[in-house]
Amino acid sequence: MAREGFKVNTGYGDAADYAVYGNVAYDLNALPKREYEDQPQAERRTKARAYAVNQPASGISFFAAAGFVLFAVMMVFVLLARLQLTEISDETARIESRIADLSEVEARLKIEYEKTFNLTEIEKYATKKLGMIRQGSDSVTFLSMTNVDRAEILVPEETDNTGFLSGFKDFLSSLLEYF
Repeated sequence: MAREGFKVNTGYGDAADYAVYGNVAYDLNALPKREYEDQPQAERRTKARAYAVNQPASGISFFAAAGFVLFAVMMVFVLLARLQLTEISDETARIESRIADLSEVEARLKIEYEKTFNLTEIEKYATKKLGMIRQGSDSVTFLSMTNVDRAEILVPEETDNTGFLSGFKDFLSSLLEYF
């Protein structure tokens, strides 16, 4: 069945015999046809259908029930989160109204505070109740010195205790001055 232009591999020979030009696929039409048993066509189909039909499952599967339970639990968590959000929102509204009320009180107290420190009232209280007088040009006194200003540096007396113990004692006493 070799056609012209094609070389057939016989399995014997050198590498030139293995060159193939064309299609090396099987020709299925050349194979003999398979004969089926003497069963009618309709019987074969019914048997195939009998094996293909699955029996319906009885009841609910475990995964469906687990999924439903998981869904119910998640919905409960969502509702609880929504409830917490509502409570926090209500508390925020109460706090904001309290802040507004306190801002009004703060403004009123600032006005009262500024009234208490009115300079004219303070001056009136000082002159009438405390007997003070306003400063005038005659209340300023100038000092004139004939000697030149100079500073004297005092030298501390030297002590005989120049050891480590006396230095530590001086250090502690200088620290205690701050307390």
